[in-house]
Amino acid sequence: MALTEKGKNAFLQIKKFFPKGQFTAKELSDACGEKIVAATLNGVVNNGYLIKIENTSPIVYEAIENIDSIIIEDNKKGCDNSNLHLAKKTKNDEFYTRYEDIEIEVMKYRKYFRDKVIYLPCDDPAEKKSEFWSFFINNFDAFGLKKLIATHYDEFGKAYKIWIENDLNGDGYIDDDDVLQEDLEGNGDFRSPECIDILKESDIVITNPPFSLFREFVHTIISNNKKFLIIGNQNAFTYKEIFPLLKDNIIWTGYNMVKKFYQPDGSIKEFGNVCWFTNLHTVKRDEEMILVKEYNPNTYLKYDDFDIINVDRLKDIPKDYNGLMGVPITFLDNYNPNQFKIIWLDGPDSNKWYGRGPALNGKNKYRRVIIQKVK
Repeated sequence: MALTEKGKNAFLQIKKFFPKGQFTAKELSDACGEKIVAATLNGVVNNGYLIKIENTSPIVYEAIENIDSIIIEDNKKGCDNSNLHLAKKTKNDEFYTRYEDIEIEVMKYRKYFRDKVIYLPCDDPAEKKSEFWSFFINNFDAFGLKKLIATHYDEFGKAYKIWIENDLNGDGYIDDDDVLQEDLEGNGDFRSPECIDILKESDIVITNPPFSLFREFVHTIISNNKKFLIIGNQNAFTYKEIFPLLKDNIIWTGYNMVKKFYQPDGSIKEFGNVCWFTNLHTVKRDEEMILVKEYNPNTYLKYDDFDIINVDRLKDIPKDYNGLMGVPITFLDNYNPNQFKIIWLDGPDSNKWYGRGPALNGKNKYRRVIIQKVK
């Protein structure tokens, strides 16, 4: 089913004003300056580009992941969504990480690599498309790696495993001349038995996994008790499968944002909310936020249904308030577990998944992390 002209317009306005976070038809209308009704948004939902939050009044919507990377084409016959399906199927998952972005982040963890087996499960070194492989080959000796392994996924079954661990040609250093390669029996899916066997052999997993499979990828490496450093969208902060891991200090964010990726055609795609996730210790997690604001009940209003004050900006977290506070989800990129404890997302009950931000004066805020000072 194709988007109507009104649906296409609504889709473009959502991309512009609400690429992440939740909103109502009225909030979208107010943001873009034209009336967009719920019926139009429901049409966008039916096409698969918008999520409708159940049991809300008024109806609350949320954009799908990576909506900012989906392109719809305009033509006289209306809006054909075949390009959207193609984007969701391939383009959203095919972003190649730049060497400089790998280097600036990975060098922070170099002390963890000595005598370790590094596994790159979403790469294509044989076709020279993997900057992860290039980076670790270039630094194999400097890092003191035990072994470097990569596997390549191919839906048509032309998958392979490539690895390096010894100076095979005896020239005194490790490089691409020392590489071994063999075909995989399956398609190289990271969930396949043969890739799980490679995962079990490894110590640290480092890659840019498909955004659409981020939940499953994290579950796979966590359930196999592996250390990792991976790239993901900050939208994952609010996933049911990911937020509890952040809350319980099982995973956290790395040092840098990743703002640019190469696309298959060689062009650059820019993002504003992609970061590194890891379970390797970072010095960043030991840094405390400097708090300077003082609590004032007239400034820090409480949510309609909870005894929790609202804080719209991280720099406005009061230094002298010991109760519960609702802060933007970007707090998770600055979280020091020695300074704050995380209660839950959007409300104080960890047995309930709220699915929307708490209400303040009858209007739902964007998603909020509920926190409390430790000291």
